[in-house]
Amino acid sequence: MMAIRSQVSNQALLTSSSPTFNAITATSLSASGGISAGLSSGAAGNFFQSFSPNTTFGSMIIRSNNNSANYDNILTNAASGAARTWTLPDATGTIALTSGLTPYATQVQVQQSAFNVGVDTGVADAYIVNLTPAVGALTDGLLITFTALYQNNTNSPTLTVNGITKNIVNQSGGAVSITDITGFTPSYLMYAESQDYWMLLNASVNNVQANYLQNALYYSATDAGAANAYDVTLDFGAGIGSFSPSYGSQVYFIPDNTNTGASTLQVNGQGPTGIIMMDGSAVPPGALLATKTAWLVYGQNTTGTLGWILMNPQGVTSPRNGGLTAVSVSGTTQAMVAGRAYIFNNAAATTGSLPTSASSVIGDIIKVKGRSSAAWIIQANTGQTITYGDTSSSTAGTATSALGSDSIQLMYVAANVWSIDWALSSGIILA
Repeated sequence: MMAIRSQVSNQALLTSSSPTFNAITATSLSASGGISAGLSSGAAGNFFQSFSPNTTFGSMIIRSNNNSANYDNILTNAASGAARTWTLPDATGTIALTSGLTPYATQVQVQQSAFNVGVDTGVADAYIVNLTPAVGALTDGLLITFTALYQNNTNSPTLTVNGITKNIVNQSGGAVSITDITGFTPSYLMYAESQDYWMLLNASVNNVQANYLQNALYYSATDAGAANAYDVTLDFGAGIGSFSPSYGSQVYFIPDNTNTGASTLQVNGQGPTGIIMMDGSAVPPGALLATKTAWLVYGQNTTGTLGWILMNPQGVTSPRNGGLTAVSVSGTTQAMVAGRAYIFNNAAATTGSLPTSASSVIGDIIKVKGRSSAAWIIQANTGQTITYGDTSSSTAGTATSALGSDSIQLMYVAANVWSIDWALSSGIILA
C-alpha cells in the first residue's frame, strides 16, 4: 500500500488507499509555473508530485518509493478540460495510463436513465430496441423503457434487445392484453431472469380507464362464429387465455349470423356454454339477429339453469305472458315452452309436450293453432294434469282437438296443473 502526500498552498494532505485514483484536482494552483509538493528527493520512502497547469497543458510527475531518478514517470494531459485516470507506480516504478472517464455515468445520465431508454425499430408484437452501450446478456432486474411504434394486437408480443429476443408478459406472468402496449405511451419493462421473460410494468389495459368503464368497452366483443355457435373475443382487456365467466359477467356483440334454434357462446376461448332464456325456455329462432346487438349475462335463470342468459331476445316483448313469440312447427312432435304461440303445420297429427313443472311458474301461457286435417294432441308431463272447466285429465294425460284446425290456449295455474283458458273447437277430448 502506497501513500501520497501533496502539499498545495493550503497544505492539504491527500491519501490514496488504492494504487489507482481518478481526477486529482488542485484548487489553489499558481497561475504561473505550477506548484511542486513533496519531501526532499533522495530520502528513501518519500514521494514527489508536481502539477504544472496552464490553459492548454498539464502534467504530473511521480517518482517511485526510493526516489531514484531511474523511476521518474511523466504523464501528460494534452487537453486542459479533459479528465484522466492514472495508476500509481509499483515497486519497480512501472506506471500506466488506464483510460479516461468515458465508461462512467454522470449524475445527469443517471437521473435521465440514459442507458436504459431506447428507440423501437420493430413492428407490432415484435419490438426491437438497441441500447447503447449494447448489453451482452440480460440480467435479472434489467429495466428498459421505449415508446412502441405500434400497439400490440396479440397476447404474445416479444422484445428484442441488442439481438436477444424474449417474450413479454404481464406482472403476474400471464399473457398481456391486446393494446397493453400502445403507440403513444412509454412502455416500462423489467427482465425476470428466473422465468426468462420481460414483465410489462405499466400495462395500458390492465390499468382500468374510467371512460372505458363508462362506455362499457370492456364488455364489447367481436363475433367470428357461426349461426347457433357464437365465438366472440372481447375487444379490450381480452384474449388473455385466463378469462373465465362468473356470476354477473357480461358481453355485448353483434352476431354474424341469425340463430335458427338452440345456441351456444364461447368467449375468449372459454366454452362453449349454452345460451339460455331467463324463463328457462329454449332460445327461439331469430332471438339473436345479425346486425342487432345481443346482450348476455352469465348466471342462473329462474329455473336454476346456469349459462349465458340472453337479456334482449329479438322480437320478444315478454318471454312469459306478454306478446307471444310465434313458432312454426313442421314436424309431428314439439317440446313446448312458455311464451310461445305454436302453429302446427304437418298434415299428420302433431303432439306438443308441455313444459315440466320444474321449468314452469304460475301464469305461464302457451297457445296452439292447428293448420292441418289431422287433430293435434297436447301431452302433459309426469305428475301433471290438464283441466278444462271442471273436467280434468288423468296424470300425465292429454288434450286432443276435434279438428286439425282447432285452436287452444293454456295457462299454468297451480303446481302440476295446466288449465285450458279457451278453445276454438267443436270439442276438446281430455284423456
